[in-house]
Amino acid sequence: MTTSNHDLAQVAWQARDHMYRAAADIRAARTALQEAERAMQWRSRAADAFTSRADDVVATTDGVAHRCDEAADALLNIGNYLVTR
Repeated sequence: MTTSNHDLAQVAWQARDHMYRAAADIRAARTALQEAERAMQWRSRAADAFTSRADDVVATTDGVAHRCDEAADALLNIGNYLVTR
């Protein structure tokens, strides 16, 4: 049994959908973390350590979400290429 280009394109498109959802989930988690950070700031000195670490995580998520978007775009292009062959 062989796999057609259309079948492969569908796999690429499904993977693209997963990458877009991953990017959206990362951005949602970043927003939740920022909200928690703001809520904690006035409560304790432990919040200072949390805020410092949260800032590091937030900075990292920007790059990760962007790379997910780029991978999703590449998968879309691969799927489109395969279906036209």
